[in-house]
Amino acid sequence: MKVEEFVMDLFDKVDGRKVDGDYEKDGILYCGKCHTAKQVKTNICGKDRVFWCNCDCEAKRIDQEERKLMQQSLMQLTSMRKKEAFGDAEMAEFCFANDDNTNFEITNAMKAYAENFNHFAMEGRGLLLWGVVDGGKTFYACCVLNELMDHGYACKATSFQEIANKSMQTFNKDEYFKSFNQYDLLLIDDLGTERKSDYMKEITYEIINTRYLAKLPMIITTNLSLVDITKSSLNGASGDVAEDRIFSRIVERCHPINVPFSNHRIVKGRQSYNDTKKLLGI
Repeated sequence: MKVEEFVMDLFDKVDGRKVDGDYEKDGILYCGKCHTAKQVKTNICGKDRVFWCNCDCEAKRIDQEERKLMQQSLMQLTSMRKKEAFGDAEMAEFCFANDDNTNFEITNAMKAYAENFNHFAMEGRGLLLWGVVDGGKTFYACCVLNELMDHGYACKATSFQEIANKSMQTFNKDEYFKSFNQYDLLLIDDLGTERKSDYMKEITYEIINTRYLAKLPMIITTNLSLVDITKSSLNGASGDVAEDRIFSRIVERCHPINVPFSNHRIVKGRQSYNDTKKLLGI
């Protein structure tokens, strides 16, 4: 393609038109709103030619539309990622916006982790949320995941039992474990509730060790006491080699946070009960 044809084709792609308020000056058209040129005069191969161009307000409008489209695309991508991330759709609602701030210290700690995630990710440092059954550990962990996914990170929530069940159906277990490394942050729920067996211990070790070696962060929740976990990790007090090597890696990479009991579910249940009672008129 000749230079003249290339330049003319480039300018012809700009869709220009005259509207009320526009005016001519120096042989080209100006926008009546922003008073910047809507046309450009240039000499191509010895000939003066006039082409359309975007005035400042039109350029701004196009930029805003592109930003809007990008935002919509990001929202769609985030929605898809959240559907993939959570096996339970309710977990997508576990976010800071829905936190009643019952345990504000825990909330602040989770927000701080999300805000400083780049720093923690570089060190492969995650969290170990431990405490009583139904104390809110999963809720707070999902708050972090949802916050990070809203900022474009890829996250996944699973459990040791789910990983074990799917690994049984997988021929190449090593590739299956490595597939979790595609996520910036991995939440593994309910350490210690899985069935105690050599197979389960091996599965638990493999998934944790795979993230450990890749220096990728994890959030692990457990009903086990921190005393039992740290004793085992430090001096093998459990007498179980498989369990000791699991806990040692967790303690090294995951900062422990005790999550005291919160009544998130109780409050939610009470509100649901009251709403239903009102609708039924009883």
